[in-house]
Amino acid sequence: MSEEKDVLKDLLMNCSNDYNEKCIEVIDRFLEEVKEKISVKVKVKIDVRERYKWVEKIIDKGLPDGRKRFILKVLTPYLVNVLSLSDEEAFERLKEFIDNSCKNFNNCEKIYDSWLRGDIRRVRSKGLKPSKLDNLDEDLKEIIRKIIS
Repeated sequence: MSEEKDVLKDLLMNCSNDYNEKCIEVIDRFLEEVKEKISVKVKVKIDVRERYKWVEKIIDKGLPDGRKRFILKVLTPYLVNVLSLSDEEAFERLKEFIDNSCKNFNNCEKIYDSWLRGDIRRVRSKGLKPSKLDNLDEDLKEIIRKIIS
C-alpha cells in the first residue's frame, strides 16, 4: 500500500503542471503496477470459477433431493462469500436453483423466501465458505456426482 502512495505522490509532484519526461515515467510505473494487480485478480477469479464449476452446474440443473442441505452448506456461501453477490443477486440465483430443481426433477416443495433471505444474512454475517463436494454427506454427494458427470 505504501508503494501505491509513493507512486501517487510522484504523480502529483511530477505531473501537476505538464507532462514532462519524469511525469511520463511515473505514469508508466503506475500503469505497470495496476496491470500486475489486475492480472492477479483476474487469475484468482478464473481459478475460483474453475474450482466451483460443479456448483454452477447444479444451479443450472437443480437437484432431485437435498435442496435445503445444498443451499445451507454450499450454495449460499458460494454466492455470498465466493462470488460476493449482493443479497438480492444471491436471492435471485437461489430462486433460479429452486426453479430448476422443480422444472427438471419435479422437486417443487415450497422453500420460503424468508428462509432464503435469513440464510443469506447468516452466511454473510459469519463469513461462511462453501463445503467441498467431498465433505458433504454421502447421499447428497452421490446425487450431485450423478448430475455433474
